Amino acid sequence: MEFERKSQRLAKGINAGVHYEALDLCRVRKFGGSTGKFGWGGWCKPLSEIDFGHRPWFPMSGWPVTRGELQPYYIKALDTLQLPSSFSFDTSQAEIKAQADRLDLAGSPITVEESLLAPSTGHCLSDAAGEIRSAENILVLLHAAATEIMADSVTRRATGVRGRSLSGRPFSVTAQWIVLAAGGIENPRLMLQSTRNYPKGIGNEHDLVGRCFMENPRFHWGRLTGEDLPSVIRQFYPANAVRRRLSHAVPGQAVGGLGFTVRPEIQHNEQLLNARTWIYPAPAASEGDGGRELRESIFWLKKSRMPDAPIRRAVNIALDLPNAIKTTISYLRPSKHWEFVTVMEQEPILKSRVTLDTRRDALGLRAARLEWHLGPHVERTLRRNQELLVETLSKLGVTCSAKMPRARKSEIELVRWVWHHMGTTRMSDDPTQGVVDRDCRVHDFENLYVAGSSVFPTGGNDMPTLTIVALAHRLADHLKQQLMICQNPSAIKTSSYAGSIGSGALEESGVSMVQHT
Repeated sequence: MEFERKSQRLAKGINAGVHYEALDLCRVRKFGGSTGKFGWGGWCKPLSEIDFGHRPWFPMSGWPVTRGELQPYYIKALDTLQLPSSFSFDTSQAEIKAQADRLDLAGSPITVEESLLAPSTGHCLSDAAGEIRSAENILVLLHAAATEIMADSVTRRATGVRGRSLSGRPFSVTAQWIVLAAGGIENPRLMLQSTRNYPKGIGNEHDLVGRCFMENPRFHWGRLTGEDLPSVIRQFYPANAVRRRLSHAVPGQAVGGLGFTVRPEIQHNEQLLNARTWIYPAPAASEGDGGRELRESIFWLKKSRMPDAPIRRAVNIALDLPNAIKTTISYLRPSKHWEFVTVMEQEPILKSRVTLDTRRDALGLRAARLEWHLGPHVERTLRRNQELLVETLSKLGVTCSAKMPRARKSEIELVRWVWHHMGTTRMSDDPTQGVVDRDCRVHDFENLYVAGSSVFPTGGNDMPTLTIVALAHRLADHLKQQLMICQNPSAIKTSSYAGSIGSGALEESGVSMVQHT
């Protein structure tokens, strides 16, 4: 139930592509997964209409479900996350909308996008724990790692899950329905590991399991002058929303933040990816290696986690100590200098993937190997967002620039991430283009499903949690329907759930759950 380093070491893996976070830092192996202080920050917004549609300028875009089909489940997801289910993202909160209107963006290529902050990040975990303890049809196995999906090659049905504890104790769970919800890295890792009757791995007939790994690339760039920065622009600093949540939380009232985004019609006309931009305090000069290493180290230490490569980080901080000090000061006192931060989607590409390494963990399972790659549209979209945003804000009298003062490296060389793992069991009606169908069922298997952002065909410009919960509610309704039409009464007690319980959405469907922690 608590964070344990011995179990967390099972999440170690290898990064072989673009520089990325250590794999045991960006995932959490405990009850509740990445909910709570170890993961999710509480930000919520639905995917945009443009995210669901096919965009001819990059391949493999488009969802088999529409935004309209998912809308009722977004409403359920808002309620699950203790946000007003009546809230409309198309009509912002009156106070924030009024501030945004002061920017007078009408007719410009830039518009404002709102996101909400959940009241707390730990309630999903506590709520799920309470509901599960009181439920008669749920069994949770802790200190139990799923090691293999059992499947019959003749009937093409998954028959159960094998697992093992760190002490070496084996176990198995047989099930009528199985749902994998272990995240965008562990889902494909487990499927590729299950080769007993399927040499390529479960669901991997077309070599798509683990492919199309997507993140939300994050770029720090440019500069705004803080001395004459209008107060409305300061609303685009996300920490202001976090402070409002802490100091002015009102039951039933949502706290939100703002981001800049390019209008959908401009994205279509100029063949751009979706992106959103906010502002962040910055040192007088651009953040260098010392400042970045110190900031990221403090981030992990605040979460009671040791950052990866601590010796290398300490050396970089020591070699660039002046920048480290200036960066720290810029976050501790009212800033006169601000920078832009752009988070965007990336197009799905086959070579960006999760595979299995030759190294093994304490259970004898092959470690995950991540090869993260970015497609050509990422840099072009970033550059165009810079041009449009600086041009638009300059016309409004905001002093800003796309250049970072005395920067040693380009933003593309310093790409970061937001710990969103998507696309590795992507959804498509065409088995040659995806791993699961529109119901999140693995193609060619009657009873094996996948939940979470690993099924996303495209990732949107940030914040996948609300869509993850909406898809969980949708899958719960689908499984409930399967139970209702099942002629075997005992089937109600023979379903299982392998994954990190985040919202308890499946509990209401009468499906028994087995948690992979």
